[in-house]
Amino acid sequence: MRYSGETNSSSMFLLGAIAGAVVGAGVALLVAPKSGAETREDLTNGYASLRDTVAKRYKEVADRASAALDSLEEKSEELANQAHA
Repeated sequence: MRYSGETNSSSMFLLGAIAGAVVGAGVALLVAPKSGAETREDLTNGYASLRDTVAKRYKEVADRASAALDSLEEKSEELANQAHA
């Protein structure tokens, strides 16, 4: 059950990161006195940063899921061996 909470927490973090990036980009467009080229560059940099954060978080979640699956497989093999003994 603990793993389920960790996955939910990771999902909520990812959702929060995306929402924060969108809101931040919108606010930046409204208050920043920059040229169109500068604004596009800022948005591109922000997108790259968000993409990197999402990729890192996805890898972390995938690694934890893989470890949990490996543990589950080991436990099921142990139980199967005990049942056959």
